[in-house]
Amino acid sequence: MSVSRADASSSNPSLRAPRLQRELLFGFGLLTAAAVSLAVLSALVAQLVPPRLAAAVLVLLVVADVGVVFVFARHLIHKFVLMPLSELDEATREVAAGDLDVQVPIPETREFAELAVRFNEMTARLQETQDQLLRAEKLASIGRLAAGIAHEIGNPLAAIGNYVALIEKRGAEPESLDTIKSELRRIDRIVRDLLAYARTESGSKQKIDLTVLTSGVLERLRRQGAVDGVDLRFREPEEDLSVIGQPHQLEQVFTNLILNAAHAAAHGVVEIELETGVPRAPQLLASSSGILVRIGDSGPGVPVEHRERVFDPFFTTKDPGSGTGLGLAIVHRLVHEHGGLIWVSESKLGGALFNIFLPRAT
Repeated sequence: MSVSRADASSSNPSLRAPRLQRELLFGFGLLTAAAVSLAVLSALVAQLVPPRLAAAVLVLLVVADVGVVFVFARHLIHKFVLMPLSELDEATREVAAGDLDVQVPIPETREFAELAVRFNEMTARLQETQDQLLRAEKLASIGRLAAGIAHEIGNPLAAIGNYVALIEKRGAEPESLDTIKSELRRIDRIVRDLLAYARTESGSKQKIDLTVLTSGVLERLRRQGAVDGVDLRFREPEEDLSVIGQPHQLEQVFTNLILNAAHAAAHGVVEIELETGVPRAPQLLASSSGILVRIGDSGPGVPVEHRERVFDPFFTTKDPGSGTGLGLAIVHRLVHEHGGLIWVSESKLGGALFNIFLPRAT
């Protein structure tokens, strides 16, 4: 995505600031003019005062002249050089101490303003990298835990299923058996979701046209009747929107999010948008343009206090028994494995808006 010089100057304060050399030259030029004026004034005053006082008055005027020059020069150097360096040094110490949220104020001159902007970008990217490492470590830890739990539950679950089948053959009460079977299916679904969350696949990646993939997912959901009664809106973009990844994993991401949106909207509207752009969300940065996927609905939305936790494993706002709380956690892991970002905000339709950013295939 190209940015014109005018746009860049309006968005980057460092490009609008005057240059340090110009400010110093102007300041010292003004200072020189003041010094010459004081020297001329001193000569005139010396001629007007009695001869016996002329020497003393001249000395006082010279001392005042030197004092003014010194104070003004010190002010210029402090304002345009020493203060920006001091702020940068303090910020560097804070970063070295582990505080990556520190931001350097933008100085008045272009050179130091550019340095401050670069420093702030550096700390922001360090924070982003640290967050990504923490998320990756968290995903790996939870994945190992999930795999262990799933395997430990799987064996006794199979044994319970066999005993239920045996009891059914002996003529147990059908209503009680149906309840047991329903709960067993629920546990089995949780175990399968745990295994899906913990599974890391290393299949070959390929170039994927997201427009084609999205159209295919929508067509399949319509054939299955999974989105009956929902007004699905998807306008295919004209530009090539391709990424590098595993098709079935991205299909799983899109399917999960579209089904969630359809469930939330009930008989309302679900809108899918694809376009190029840069992610603009709290604590999310990207240095280059990529592909933005937006899936919004007209449902009740996600409360602000839940938006940070909605991708955590086992967190769900659905009624008990309606979900395992692993669907969005799996989506988050798959997007992360494709080098992408995902976050939730408010849709223009009034409900939730799930945003995905994926690097564009080059």
